[in-house]
Amino acid sequence: MNETTSNFELPPLEWTLIKIVQSAIFSGVIVSTVIGNFIALWAFFRYPKDLRSPTHYFLANLALADFLVGVLSLPYLAVFSVTLRWYFGHWWCIGWTVGHFWFCSSSILSTLAVCVERFIGVRYPLKHLRMMNTRTILSMICGVWVLAGILSALPLAIWPETRSEKPLDCKVNLRTGHVVVASVGIFHLPATAMVILYGGIYRAATAPMKQMREISTQNAKEQRSKQVRLAKKLSFLVGFLIISYLPMFSVFLALGFDPTFCSLEFFILLAWLRYFNSTVNPVIYAFSVPGYKRAFRAMFCSRSGSDDGQSGRNEMNNSSSTYTSNASMKRSTREKTRTTDA
Repeated sequence: MNETTSNFELPPLEWTLIKIVQSAIFSGVIVSTVIGNFIALWAFFRYPKDLRSPTHYFLANLALADFLVGVLSLPYLAVFSVTLRWYFGHWWCIGWTVGHFWFCSSSILSTLAVCVERFIGVRYPLKHLRMMNTRTILSMICGVWVLAGILSALPLAIWPETRSEKPLDCKVNLRTGHVVVASVGIFHLPATAMVILYGGIYRAATAPMKQMREISTQNAKEQRSKQVRLAKKLSFLVGFLIISYLPMFSVFLALGFDPTFCSLEFFILLAWLRYFNSTVNPVIYAFSVPGYKRAFRAMFCSRSGSDDGQSGRNEMNNSSSTYTSNASMKRSTREKTRTTDA
């Protein structure tokens, strides 16, 4: 409780049926988010031969961000959502605000990184693994967390919220500058970039192979088809993120210009819709990503499946390497032919 609010008193908290139901629902969401994303991370480290393509690194980073959402953001939001009271002090209110923006921004930017990787995979199928090498992947992942931290902390530092005079209160910072920069930088710009990238993926997927700057071979066409199929499956991940985040960040942007635009309860509901994205993401991995599908099957279905998952090679990684090798051999053959003719 703030020291300056001793003159304010709150009525005793009453545990109604609605509050009990809310507590049960929020607890289920939190547990599902933590367990689901922990399993996704565990699978990434447990099955390195199945889950080491560039896409898998970015999905693991997304799972890490969503796991931190479940551990460090949702429990405090659940308490505040049910009681409409903040029991954790002024300074943790600030830290929690920065943290939940940081984790959400990391989740969004990780999804954007998946879109970038998919665009490269579809547009340049034979150069994909050379362009998305380990150094590039790790640099992009570090950039995601650094940029997310800047987008989360800098607006709060430039436009700080005044300390609430009410007891057990954690104010939402609705200063216009903070709201505009945070909303546009954390969600609206990355979401726009995702849509543009998937538009580029669609154009590249439907363009004749000869119009692309790749070797027009049957192997290249087959590899591009694999890349396109994975991009189509991951479009559910991108689409669901935009659907989950758009209402909350749109209302948040409106609140920056009109603080009475909606009630606190409605804003909290939109916040939970946004966070529900972190709960569903592991399910999307299981149904959309072949490597994760095999890993989850190996973890939960049978020991023989575990052996297969451990020894199996990732389809996309394997085919990319094979086709890259074939392309190199063809280039070498052409060079030898030219040398002989000369």
